[in-house]
Amino acid sequence: MTFQIIRTAVFAALALAFVSTAASAAGNTNRGLAPATDAKTCGQLIKDTREMLNETEVTEETDKAVEAMIKEADAQCKASDFGTATDTVVQARALLTKE
Repeated sequence: MTFQIIRTAVFAALALAFVSTAASAAGNTNRGLAPATDAKTCGQLIKDTREMLNETEVTEETDKAVEAMIKEADAQCKASDFGTATDTVVQARALLTKE
């Protein structure tokens, strides 16, 4: 009898963990950025990231790092390397939210 109770509890815990993980993954996908596909959307990502930087209190070190990433992403947009620019913007935003 005790073995069945323990087994049921273990399966219930695993099921709960699975549901929580799936819900978390879906939430992260919904919060993700759509990749830039042209100069306009790429420029908008950079503009939004710059606004985030201006509105967020960060250390001077983080400010410089994010500003450098924004400049890098801008150069990548101008070179029509939209996927890489999107990745750079995501890294910059990750730094902003890390603090």
